[in-house]
Amino acid sequence: MGVQTCIAIAVASSAFFIGVSLFAVGVIFSDINDLYADVMGEMNGFKVSVSYRFNHFICWMEAS
Repeated sequence: MGVQTCIAIAVASSAFFIGVSLFAVGVIFSDINDLYADVMGEMNGFKVSVSYRFNHFICWMEAS
């Protein structure tokens, strides 16, 4: 193998792995955004539940 062939193989493999890495970064970024959306949805549901229970607790304390 000549020097030019080795350089061509190195450039091609580098380009391939850079492409694969960029794809992986995109997938990870998407997964993190999905996780964030799910957590925020759960936190909003939790906030509503806690607010409802706290208001009932305050009403119960005032009635006592």
